[in-house]
Amino acid sequence: MAKRDEITSTEKLLDLIREPKDHPGSQPIAPPAVTAPSTESDQIPAKVSTRSISLKRRATVGVEIGYTELKMGKVLRQAEKKVELVDYRSVALPEGIAPHEEGFDAFLKKALVDFCGNPDRVNVWSVISSARVETRCVRIPKLPRKQVANAVYWTFTKEVHFNREEELLDFEVLDDVLDAGVQKTEVMTYTAPRAEVEQMTATFRKAGYPLKGLSIVPFAVQNLLRTGILPTQGRDICNLFIGRDWSRIAIYANGNLILARGIKAGMRSMVEGLQQGIASGELPPELVAAAVASAGDGELPFGPTENVHQAQAQKLLSAYARGELTHRQAAPQAADQILTLIQPALERLLRQVERTFQHYALHFSGAGLERIFVSGPLTGCKPIGDYLRRQLDLPIESLNPFPEGSNFIRSVAVPKMMAEKEAYVPAVGMALARNTLTPNFLYTHKDKEKQASVDRINRMVFSVCMAVLLIFSAWYLWQGHRLNRAEDEVARLQSQLTSFSPQADKNMVLKMMAHAQQQSQTFDQIRDSYKPLALINEINEITPANIRLIAMDATFGGKEAESAVVDIEGVVFGDRSSFEAALTGYMLQFKASPLFQKQVIISKSFQFYDNQEVLRFSARLDPS
Repeated sequence: MAKRDEITSTEKLLDLIREPKDHPGSQPIAPPAVTAPSTESDQIPAKVSTRSISLKRRATVGVEIGYTELKMGKVLRQAEKKVELVDYRSVALPEGIAPHEEGFDAFLKKALVDFCGNPDRVNVWSVISSARVETRCVRIPKLPRKQVANAVYWTFTKEVHFNREEELLDFEVLDDVLDAGVQKTEVMTYTAPRAEVEQMTATFRKAGYPLKGLSIVPFAVQNLLRTGILPTQGRDICNLFIGRDWSRIAIYANGNLILARGIKAGMRSMVEGLQQGIASGELPPELVAAAVASAGDGELPFGPTENVHQAQAQKLLSAYARGELTHRQAAPQAADQILTLIQPALERLLRQVERTFQHYALHFSGAGLERIFVSGPLTGCKPIGDYLRRQLDLPIESLNPFPEGSNFIRSVAVPKMMAEKEAYVPAVGMALARNTLTPNFLYTHKDKEKQASVDRINRMVFSVCMAVLLIFSAWYLWQGHRLNRAEDEVARLQSQLTSFSPQADKNMVLKMMAHAQQQSQTFDQIRDSYKPLALINEINEITPANIRLIAMDATFGGKEAESAVVDIEGVVFGDRSSFEAALTGYMLQFKASPLFQKQVIISKSFQFYDNQEVLRFSARLDPS
C-alpha cells in the first residue's frame, strides 16, 4: 500500500495539471476542503476511478448538499442486480456562501469535476429536503393503466391540499392488495415544491452537471432496501432520522416506503434541555469545560449560537454523541445527567414514534414492525440507542450503507466511525437510483407514459420489421431451394450430355435440321398426293345407306391443295318427314370429320326417283 505522503504528492500534481491556465479576467477558484473518511478511502477510490474511466462505463453519482458538507457517492452498475460502490467523498461547504447563492455553482462545479470527471460519463442524482415533500400511500380500485393517474389525483387531493401551480404531483404504483376483501392497488403518491425543484435543477445545470434525477432521502433509503444493500428479508422496518430541527419517521414494507411523517422534535430540543442544565448548574462546570475543550472536527451541525450557554450545550451534546465523555472522571454520573436533561425531548420523539406505529398497524399491516434503523448525527451515540431500545422494545440498528462482507463495497475503504458511515446514506442511496427504481421529480408519470408510448411504437416497428425480415428470409430460402434444384437439374443434364458420343456441335445440329426439313417436305408431298383419295374415302365412309350420291365434282389446285373444293349431289330416301333430319345429320358428320373445315347446302328439292319420293340436294365441302 502506498504511503500517505506519496498519495498527497500525486493528488497535488493532478490538481496542478487540471488547473486552468491564467488568462485576463480569470478568477482562480480555491480548491474545496475535502474531508476524507479514512486513509484507505483516499487511496482506493482514486484507483477505482481510474479503472472506471478506462472501462468506459457510465456511473451514477449521488450528491447531497448538507448543512456543512457536500457528500458524494459513485456507483457502477455492472448488471441488473450487480452494483458496486467505487468512490465516495465529503467536501466542506465554503463559509459565507449558502447553497443556491452566487458563487456556490462555481464551488459545486469544482467539487463535481474533481469527483466525476467528464459530465457526459455520469448520471447525477441529488436530493431536496423532505420537510416540504408530502408523501401519502393511498389505495385505489384496480383500474386499467390509463385510468390510474386520474384515480390517484382525485384520491390524493381528497385527503391532502394540493396547489397545482406551486407543487408537482407524482406517484409510484407499488402492488395489488386486498382491502376488506376487495382487490385494490396500493400507490405511493408524493408532492414536491416546483420552486425548490427548479432551483436545485438550475444549480446543477450552472455547474455543468445537469441532473438526471431529483428525489428525497426516504427514497434514497428505499434504494438501499430495494437493491438489497440493506437486507430486510421482506420484513417491515422503520427508519428513524433524528435531525437538527426536526425528525422523520419512515416505515418500509418489502422495500417500499409506505408511511413517512416529519415531527418537530430534534437535536435542538435536546440542546435546549442541556442549556437549561448548564444555566441552572445541574451539570458540573468541569464537564462542560471538558466538552468545550474537546470540541473540533466532527461537531454537530447546529450553526451560529445566540449565547454562551447555547454554544456550550451544543458542544456538550457533540461530545456526548461521539462518546468522548466516557473516558473522563465521573463519566457515569455525567452521562446519566445528560440523558436526564435530554430525556424530555426523547420522550416527545418516542410518543410520536409510537403513534406512528399504531397508525401503521391499524391501517397498513397487522404484523407490526420488527426492526428500527436510526440515522442522523446521533447515530453513533450508544446511550441514546440503548434508551430507544428499552422504550420501544425493538432491535435498534444504525443505518449503514457500507454493509460488512458485501461485494458492494469491495473497491473502497469503509469509514471507521458509525456516524461517518451513516452520513453517506443520502449520497450512496441516490447513487443507486434509476428511473425504474426511484421516484424522480424530474421524470414524472407523464414522462413515463410518453416513454411507454414510444416504447410501444418501437416494439410495433420492431415486430413489423421482424415479420418482413422473416418473410424475406423465407422467400430467400425458397429461392435458394429452387436454385439448388435448378443447379442439380443442370448438373444431371450436363452429365447426360457428356455420356453421348460423339459430342454434338454446331455443324452436326445444322445437318440434322436440314435432314429434318427435307423429310418434312417429303411428307408434305406424300400428303398432298394422297389427299384427294383420302377425301373421297372419307365421303364414302360418312355417307349412310339412306343417302345416295349421284354426282361428285372435286377441284384441287395450288400448293398443298389450299384451294380444293368438293361439290356433291345426292338424294335422301325414306319417309318424307325424316328427309330434313337425315340431311342435317349427314352434314353434321362432315363437320365432325377432321378432313373437312366447312360444309354448305347449296340446294334441296323434293323429287321422284324410281317411283319414290326423295329429297334431292347439292352441297359444297371445303377440305381443311
